[in-house]
Amino acid sequence: VSISGFTAAAIDIQGHLHTWGHNSYGQLGSGDVVPQFAPQQVGTDTDWVLVKCGDGVITGLKQGGELWVWGDNTFAELLTGDLVQRFIPRSVNNLLTRWSALAPGAFHTVAVDTNGQLWSWGLNSFGQLGTGDRGQRLIPTRVGTGQDWKDVVSSNGSAWLAIKKDGSLWGCGSNWTGILGLGHKRDVWVPTRVAMGIAWSVVAMGSYSAMGLATDGTLYVWGLNNHGQLGLGDTVDRLYPTQLSLP
Repeated sequence: VSISGFTAAAIDIQGHLHTWGHNSYGQLGSGDVVPQFAPQQVGTDTDWVLVKCGDGVITGLKQGGELWVWGDNTFAELLTGDLVQRFIPRSVNNLLTRWSALAPGAFHTVAVDTNGQLWSWGLNSFGQLGTGDRGQRLIPTRVGTGQDWKDVVSSNGSAWLAIKKDGSLWGCGSNWTGILGLGHKRDVWVPTRVAMGIAWSVVAMGSYSAMGLATDGTLYVWGLNNHGQLGLGDTVDRLYPTQLSLP
């Protein structure tokens, strides 16, 4: 299951893809821009294994790691070589790359391939592509030289967090709420290590806050906390991962 903004998608146990919610960019993959108030099956294929919703775009993987994209294409984030929206899923099989993790955000995507390499493409206004600059990329661009990336997640905006195979956590992009957990609110243009000394198993991001689970079962939260969304009993922002003790 994946949710972003006003759109949701899910894969059932038979491998069918379902989408629902907002559809102004054709991101539901239904061939139109009509919103859906309940899950609607997309096509008849039964080999979907992963789906991730971004801001106006949905990306998915089928068995074997083949990438499919659809929805908004204002900044060429669909890798189609143009700026035309796609109202049904489209295979990006011309890349000859197989993928294991996807993190679409606001007009950009960060992904991990099956060789453990990190890639990004799309808009780059806040350095969210991790390339050290703010230049837009129309094709997947390698981020660094490492081959030890495991997973990556994106906020609903222009920031992402990724876990390496050794459990280390890295962040990049827009950081005005402290969502990267780096102890400051400056944007970061290259992947930067978060909370050294903690080994992570999974991490999740909202629009302005994040949380992660360490390999020892400890839960941490950080970022914006104006509505008490960090669960710490107050409304004070946290710029570093802060342990959340449950009753």
